[in-house]
Amino acid sequence: MGDKRIKLIYFSTNGSEVKHINLSWKKLSLLMTASFIIILVLVGSIFALFTDFYHNFKIEALSRVNTILTKQLSEMDTRVKTINDRMKALETRDNDLRVFVSLPKIDEGTWNVGAGGSYAANDYELRFLSKETGDQALVIQMLLDKLERQIQLANKSQKDIEEAANERKQLLAHTPSIQPVQGRISERFGMRLDPFIDRVKHHEGIDVSAEVGTKIFAPADGVVEQIQLNYHRHKGYGRYLIINHGYGYKTKYAHLHRVLVKEGQRIKRWQPIAEVGNTGRSTGPHLHYEVHVNGRPNDPTKYIFN
Repeated sequence: MGDKRIKLIYFSTNGSEVKHINLSWKKLSLLMTASFIIILVLVGSIFALFTDFYHNFKIEALSRVNTILTKQLSEMDTRVKTINDRMKALETRDNDLRVFVSLPKIDEGTWNVGAGGSYAANDYELRFLSKETGDQALVIQMLLDKLERQIQLANKSQKDIEEAANERKQLLAHTPSIQPVQGRISERFGMRLDPFIDRVKHHEGIDVSAEVGTKIFAPADGVVEQIQLNYHRHKGYGRYLIINHGYGYKTKYAHLHRVLVKEGQRIKRWQPIAEVGNTGRSTGPHLHYEVHVNGRPNDPTKYIFN
């Protein structure tokens, strides 16, 4: 029982003689162990070769990707610099427009829109790139972030410019700017000899001579604030109206023959509002025209541009 042996019998199917091998358990164990070690070495060698091949393949693939990425980064860098140059031109144009609408310029420091924090070259997204490629990607990333902030600032500035331009447009539309009636200016603003009392008094408007019934036009947009139709002969302004143009501007039209608008009515520049007359304290048919700014009479000729 202690010396058990194993007999291996082998023969050919062609009728050759039968052969056999006698093996002890010890030899069989050694043979099996040697076979296992050989198989293990072979499998390990094959795995090592495959792993090395895969590693080399991966490195080669990454190298090709890195080359492509480097080229793309170079092209992106050129495009970003072009966009940056256009942004600088936009900054100049933006400041020109701000001056036009009476807004303060945005200084260069504000346009640079610096941001806090820092960029690390070993960021997770960049650490697998080569140092040169990583540095280039970092520069592009920083410039893109800056451009994004500049675009946000430019958008806000554009809204400010649009609002200021609309406000300026409204201001111009409501600022008296035309002579309300065609005719000769017979009396000017300032000190003059009053023909009724033969004394020097301040004349708070201008007188424009014209025939009775000549159309009078609104010099700017506004709202009819007051109409006075009843009057005393040879006293005061006679028949008159006042237009409130907003922004501190009011205009007054006196000695009228007929009023063509109503109180509270919104009017536009060049809209007919009345007709020249000779009512009230007047020596002949004419329009007495006043311009008041923030409650103070101003020379109306300063607001006549046509």
